Amino acid sequence: MKTLAIETSSAAGNVCLSDGEEILQERYLGDGMIHGRELIPAIRDIMKEQGWSPTDLEIIAVSKGPGSFTGLRVGLAAAKTLAMTCGARLVGVPTLDVMARNVPDEAEFICPMTDVRRKEVGACLFQRDGDDLRASWECRTCSPAELCDTLPNGAWLLGDGLKAHEEVFSSREDFRKLEENAWHAQAKWVARLGFRECLAGRFSDPHSLVPIYLRLPTVMEKMANAAAKSL
Repeated sequence: MKTLAIETSSAAGNVCLSDGEEILQERYLGDGMIHGRELIPAIRDIMKEQGWSPTDLEIIAVSKGPGSFTGLRVGLAAAKTLAMTCGARLVGVPTLDVMARNVPDEAEFICPMTDVRRKEVGACLFQRDGDDLRASWECRTCSPAELCDTLPNGAWLLGDGLKAHEEVFSSREDFRKLEENAWHAQAKWVARLGFRECLAGRFSDPHSLVPIYLRLPTVMEKMANAAAKSL
């Protein structure tokens, strides 16, 4: 199935085209949260290079968070618009599921995490299950110390939550830490996981799919609190 995958959850976005699980083309948008400017041109160029027209697309897979508030909004807006105009099926893929695939195959336990500020992280634990990974629990928000105490021996850690609270996780010598340059979610895994969701008959509604926000940006929280107090 011809798939366009979009990943804009972090500062370095990327897109790819695949057929089933075979990756055909990849394009990186560059650092600096330039998704709003670069995403559509990148999709246009990669489709042209592959010789695909929009109506050739059967699946639009998009990373749905948690991650950058603005980046996720840009990616999902593009994915939903394309799905509705091209007639493709839409699939939202959790970003932590995508990040977990960056870790070497020998890893048994994997914990990608994102910094959600206020001394908390958003994290999910994955365990090796044959050739794939399965989530041991849902994405949750907790303190770094709580997460550190919860994780099994030898777990692999990655993500900006690790960087923000490295002193906490360094208290466990058994943890393995993925190199920072390998943390970014990759569109090729958005494509593969999206394809697997489609095979299982699980799709997203373009009208109701929303990003996973573990916490709103501070300015929006203040606005929401102010609005609630005015009622």
